[in-house]
Amino acid sequence: MSDPSLRLDHVLTFTLAERVETSLERYRSAGFLVSDHIAEWDPGLRNGFINLWPEYLELLCVDDSDRFRTEASDTLKQAAAACRPYGLGFYSDDTVAIHDRWTRLGLEVPPPEMLRLAATPESAPPDFCEMEAPSLEGAECFVLTSYFPNAAMRRFMQVAPNTVFGLGGLTLVADQPHRRSRRWAETLGIDVLSTSDGEASLAFGLHRFRWISPQEYATRFDDQWIPGVSEIAMVHLLAEDPTVAAAMLRLSGWNVDVSRGGIVVAHHSEDGFTFAIEQGLADQWNASRLAVWGETLELQRETL
Repeated sequence: MSDPSLRLDHVLTFTLAERVETSLERYRSAGFLVSDHIAEWDPGLRNGFINLWPEYLELLCVDDSDRFRTEASDTLKQAAAACRPYGLGFYSDDTVAIHDRWTRLGLEVPPPEMLRLAATPESAPPDFCEMEAPSLEGAECFVLTSYFPNAAMRRFMQVAPNTVFGLGGLTLVADQPHRRSRRWAETLGIDVLSTSDGEASLAFGLHRFRWISPQEYATRFDDQWIPGVSEIAMVHLLAEDPTVAAAMLRLSGWNVDVSRGGIVVAHHSEDGFTFAIEQGLADQWNASRLAVWGETLELQRETL
């Protein structure tokens, strides 16, 4: 079974907007809940958040182009240029313990680092403990523990005005989906793996990872998969009424397709997110989180 102290937490992409607030307003107009908090990170980034509490989507925006050009890693520069989801954050209450467990399994992982936001003084306690997870190939993956003051997002979940309330999982595209999924299963400690021709999937806590081949991607979505900075193709969102979510997204300018037996929100040119919107019930999701992860979350319903 997977370790209940480790779970999928957030998905990262860059936005091409000059200011992250511009992108966040686009999500707000479509009925999503957007955090008021803007995080400043080195080198020269201002990041915003779309709430799927306790999970979220993170938009990275280059605010200081000179600093970013001279100080950012090649990986980060490639992700900024690609404009598609490239990173996954996994949450743990104890990143150091995850490091020790993976090391005992023979995985090569770097030591955890204590990190501070750009505005946090060096004399203050760290905001996060973070560790890269290079064994999870196909995306820039890392594990983190948050010491951020109050950590309000860990105490409640919300149903947005467009009825979206959760992150259901991800679809990724890999040349060998079975091989890729087995590697993730070994690292994450998952003992249930389902496969079929051109597809493999893992149930990781309450989230699901699906891998499909480029050929299967082309068949399902009538589009050619172009390899790039990551294999993340689609983010699956849970909504109490997917038709409401689809309507609000369409009114806000997203290209929404309901012709394939589901609701797919096409790749957006500004941040690269593609969404699949799936039916779910927030009360059941909240109860499942309590059963699987021991979370006691206050359920809130937000309206425009």
